[in-house]
Amino acid sequence: MARRNLADLVREERSDEGREGHESNPSAQFAEDDRVERSATVPKYLTLLRKEARLREDQTLALARLARQLNRQKRKRGERITENTLIRVAVDLLLSQEGAIWGATEEEIREALQSGVLTRTSS
Repeated sequence: MARRNLADLVREERSDEGREGHESNPSAQFAEDDRVERSATVPKYLTLLRKEARLREDQTLALARLARQLNRQKRKRGERITENTLIRVAVDLLLSQEGAIWGATEEEIREALQSGVLTRTSS
């Protein structure tokens, strides 16, 4: 039997619940309320897809340092800033610059992204 991760099981359970539909009994609304309450308690990381990436050692050290720094600077409680949080933000930034990115190598792509970001922020 293939191993399955917790996030996949939670997603599967939530989709199964959605397929049940509304029953004609009075407890259907109660069940729906319970479902909404449970989905609000599911940790954010379980709602995300897992994607593995290989990083350089200097990148992992800098990510850990930045995450710690941002968590110390927070004025209020809330979502914990993790290395994964920073990676997701970086991916969002990269994808927002999609039109300015070109290149056939990692270095060329980095150069295109840096020149695109610098051009937009200096205007």
